[in-house]
Amino acid sequence: MPRLAENRLRRHPWGTVLLTLAAAACATKPTSPPAPVADRSEKTQAEASTPLREAGADSLEPLLHDLEEAQTAALTAPDDQDRWVRLAALFTQAFRTQEAARAAWRAVEIEPNFFSWTSLGNVLTQGDILMSMGASVGAFQAYSMAAQQATEPQLAARNFLNLAYRDFGLGHDQQALELIAEAEKLSPSDPMVYFDKACVLSAGGQTEAAQAQANKALALLNDVAPGQTPADPALAQMRPLAEAIVRGEPVVRPGLLSAGEMLPERFWAKPPNRGSALSLPIDEASDRFFPLVPGVAMRLRVPSTWAHRQKVTEKAIHLRLAPPDGEAASYAEITLFPTLKENFNLKQAAEAGRQSITQPHMKVGALMPIERKEGLAFWFESHDPSAKGVQPKAGSYARIWQGFAFTRPFVMSATWFGQRHDQPTQDSLLAMMKSFEVFRMETPQ
Repeated sequence: MPRLAENRLRRHPWGTVLLTLAAAACATKPTSPPAPVADRSEKTQAEASTPLREAGADSLEPLLHDLEEAQTAALTAPDDQDRWVRLAALFTQAFRTQEAARAAWRAVEIEPNFFSWTSLGNVLTQGDILMSMGASVGAFQAYSMAAQQATEPQLAARNFLNLAYRDFGLGHDQQALELIAEAEKLSPSDPMVYFDKACVLSAGGQTEAAQAQANKALALLNDVAPGQTPADPALAQMRPLAEAIVRGEPVVRPGLLSAGEMLPERFWAKPPNRGSALSLPIDEASDRFFPLVPGVAMRLRVPSTWAHRQKVTEKAIHLRLAPPDGEAASYAEITLFPTLKENFNLKQAAEAGRQSITQPHMKVGALMPIERKEGLAFWFESHDPSAKGVQPKAGSYARIWQGFAFTRPFVMSATWFGQRHDQPTQDSLLAMMKSFEVFRMETPQ
């Protein structure tokens, strides 16, 4: 898993733009799946610009192509562990978490060694990132099994450090320190152990203790690579950050780093019997959680087998989602942006989106309401009657569904493109609009 260590002492480049809005309007992280945010905000005359014309997230086609090849390779050699480990990693990269868990369990079934247990731990860390108790219990169990099989203790220690960093980002400092202690038992000479401990202590306000740990990390780093840059990429970024801690500069807690999913219990509560992993069912749809700004996350209900990619700018958060058969068949573009307008009129904005479709060959349907737990959302469908029975040109789509939802202070615009009348896609759009919620992650005061 990428460490993203450079973010530890640096504020998010777009955090200043959006965090002021989100922090005031979002509810505290619950111990169960998050509740909708409270409807409150400060009065202001300003209104953020609507970034609907910004370039969205990059295409998912290269990743979908790699996934298709990896799936074929794994199914043609069902007892080749390396192929299942690679497939699990690609599914995780695509945030198809349930399929990733199933592939990782298959690798464990073939041979329960360091690599297969680590693969499963990586998936479960992503999947259970928002468990109320902190980072995944299942991931801890998998990493513990990996440590028993490890021939290189430092690699096993890094597993626990990655898990600790997740807990640290969520504000679970005591759990993070306990995981770092597990890493220290395995690899007491690894500078990263003490650097990570320094980060947690610094963010928790324990400056002197953090400085002591940072000094220890620097001393060990000099033993590893005296006067030169370490070959280890994780260590290569460590020196300037550790020196900043020694100077007393506080570490900024990173917050939620990537989307997560609450995996159904069947994927980690009990190891499947040998040969049964691939029979674990995949839910038709599942909740995914997306980081918006430090301390603030979003929940959406999306098809479980759809991949996604996220892009953040100073104005907005952009998502791109695509099904396994690729963007040529269908895909979705989602833009999430803040509004400071006190009485934002969602219906008016949705109608403006509907009126913006001016192509003479497109038939645009009526604006329809979507009942939500908190208020309304709106959607409409448009299609090209002349496209029936005709192969559409590349980049054009016969059907477009567009939805708009508002959870203070964020507005979401979601557009799904398809080549045919696809009721499941329409149902997925409506489910997503209903599920759209923004909430605040609980962090220490």
